[in-house]
Amino acid sequence: LYERLVHQEGRTELADNLAGAYMNKAVSVGALGDHRGAVALYDQTIAIYERLVRQDYRTELTDSLALAYMRKAYAVSAFGDKRSAVALYDQAIAIRERLVLQEGQTELAGDLAMTYQNKAITVSDLGNYRGAAELYGQAIAIYERQVHQEGRTELANNLAACYLNKANASSTLGDYQSALALYDQAIAIYERQVHQEG
Repeated sequence: LYERLVHQEGRTELADNLAGAYMNKAVSVGALGDHRGAVALYDQTIAIYERLVRQDYRTELTDSLALAYMRKAYAVSAFGDKRSAVALYDQAIAIRERLVLQEGQTELAGDLAMTYQNKAITVSDLGNYRGAAELYGQAIAIYERQVHQEGRTELANNLAACYLNKANASSTLGDYQSALALYDQAIAIYERQVHQEG
């Protein structure tokens, strides 16, 4: 329906709805294991959001564009093209860094941290443990602020996972002292969660 309205009837005000429908379908297609089909749908999503954000100046859709790049990166990574996935994560990070760090949209900081986290996983899969550790460090800095300064306790598990994954990367690099300190950080967070939740 949206395709007909947008393409045939020129209802361009519905283009963001069409992009959202493509993205939702891509998630479902990917969940069924068809990652290449999901990528094709993400390509359609990205093309629409790129036009809306860059040509039509619909800046409120900029983070949706970043999300589409991130989800495409995940799908591309799922069928084994890790290097292309890293490049897609870089695009999502560039957008989200601009939104959070330059435009002050701090409500998107957690999304930026998650993008760092997802890229770190892929970089680690490529054997770049030092790069992964740096990315986990960037995510940790954001999650630390959100959990401890902003009271966003629902993100404590994400913070602990980043400490754990950074510890694993540090251990793989032979930096066992740093790894131990990072494991202690993760354990402390998990222990607090267990004791608070019973």
